[in-house]
Formats: sequence, structure tokens, C-alpha cells
Amino acid sequence: GVTKDAPPALPPRLHVTAHIYADESDLRMVKIDGTNRHEGDYLGDSHQLVEITEQGIVLEYYGQRYSLDVLEEWQIN
Repeated sequence: GVTKDAPPALPPRLHVTAHIYADESDLRMVKIDGTNRHEGDYLGDSHQLVEITEQGIVLEYYGQRYSLDVLEEWQIN
């Protein structure tokens, strides 16, 4: 049979340097690893930016959703 490689245990670390939230979804944008990204963009084969929220971003990695609170992360640094 065909076997699939198991996904890595953890998603890659992302460097978010800009976060723009707007009520209209087409105006939302984040800069991840130096590239402007919008909702629905793929960061890799199995890594997708699902949603940009007021607090951060929601991503999906190998079918598992997770969120990053970019505002909280920026306050720590």
C-alpha cells in the first residue's frame, strides 16, 4: 500500500512583523517571514493562513488548526 509521511510534530516557527486587521476581510494582511500574506494564503504545502483576527492569526497545519496571538507576543518583546 501507499504510506504517507507523518506530519512534523510542531509547525515551523513564524516571524510575524506586521499585522493589519480590518472589518473587511480583503483589507486584512500580515507580514510573515518577510512576505505579505492574506487570509487563505498557503505558507507551505500543508500550512495555511486561515484567518486574521484582531488579536492575531489562525493557521492550519496538516489539518490541525492553531492560533498565534501576535499582539501578546509583541508586548513581551
